[in-house]
Amino acid sequence: MNFLTLSDFDIVINRDLLFEIISYPVVANPNSPTTEEQEQIDEALAKLSLAVESAISELSGYLANRYDTSLIFAAAGIARNAIIVHKCLDIAIYYLYHINSSES
Repeated sequence: MNFLTLSDFDIVINRDLLFEIISYPVVANPNSPTTEEQEQIDEALAKLSLAVESAISELSGYLANRYDTSLIFAAAGIARNAIIVHKCLDIAIYYLYHINSSES
């Protein structure tokens, strides 16, 4: 997850709700999670990464004919286009809900 960061999601969704959607575990000691907790964290972050990758792929499909998408999605921090970041977040959240509903 290079183009978007976890803190980027705070723009569009409450962190607690995001963690609920991706099944991020409540960890007793965040500095030293148990093996089981770490596995749950890794699984939750994998869901988030998959959603972001899907969002980037979708946006790339729309933008590739006119823009250098590898350059757009290689940007970081303030070098990123704010509208692209926001649209990517919106689409990623959509995919997170889709991933969750298909697991149920």
